[in-house]
Amino acid sequence: MSTSNLYKLYRTKTTEISGFQNGWGTAPVVWGYLLEVYLKREANSWLFPTQDSQPLWNLVDNPKVPMPLRIVHAFCFNKTICPSDKILQLADACEKTYEITHLHKEDHINNWKLITQVLREKKIDKRCIGIALSCTSISDQWISTNGIQDIKTFDLFRDFNLGC
Repeated sequence: MSTSNLYKLYRTKTTEISGFQNGWGTAPVVWGYLLEVYLKREANSWLFPTQDSQPLWNLVDNPKVPMPLRIVHAFCFNKTICPSDKILQLADACEKTYEITHLHKEDHINNWKLITQVLREKKIDKRCIGIALSCTSISDQWISTNGIQDIKTFDLFRDFNLGC
């Protein structure tokens, strides 16, 4: 079974903060909710290559979607990092996302509460540039990197125009 993993990113190294069992409890929770509520599509339709997924990704810019969901949605994108000074804002967004998505489907795995706890508890040192999420260990983009020196990354708040 895949996991989802949080990482601390430095200029020349990457270290894992925490892993969460069952990768279906992170991005698929958010994507499923957004697909059902805002696009009126099946929750798992993102799995099928015949479906146009661009409308799902575009919801990060949709003001009808609550800001916490937009922040967490963008955090699930490949190569997105949350700057160290914005981690508590991300934790607040994760907590709100858990509340919204858990009420929507209470019987589904949902890692956002655990992610919130880890974000609030972990101490981040001054050298840490930010944190990142790999939604699935099957294609983990951070596990073998030597920091962010050679990777084009996206700032969660600045590059997606999510305020803060």
